[in-house]
Amino acid sequence: MSELVIRSMGLKARDAVVLGETIHRGVSAAAVQRLLDASGWTKSQLFEWAHIPPANGNRRFRAGHFQDHESERIARLARAFDQAQDMLRDRHRAARWMQEANPRLGGRSPVQVCGTEFGAREVEAVIGRLRHGVY
Repeated sequence: MSELVIRSMGLKARDAVVLGETIHRGVSAAAVQRLLDASGWTKSQLFEWAHIPPANGNRRFRAGHFQDHESERIARLARAFDQAQDMLRDRHRAARWMQEANPRLGGRSPVQVCGTEFGAREVEAVIGRLRHGVY
């Protein structure tokens, strides 16, 4: 079994079950800050895309820890961002790509679609098709 990583957040686990448990316990504000630093996104943007009210998100940053459901949504965005970065080989281009309307996603941006697990799976499928030249 290979190690599972959400690079942009600095999260690592020996497998998906352990990574899921880590996220279920809630990710640290430091891990979320690593994602913001890697992507160039603002807290406001991330909170909007992860469906976290800004007051709650700011409170979590001060407390140093996000709740499990918030952590899962943030990790979903980070996972897609990491895959976009692998595809485009540039974090700035990946961050922009994640925000641009995409015809393969019904004209919505990947960050909008990643609001649900099914949407995130579709974003990952689009990235996979683009990486393999299938449009």
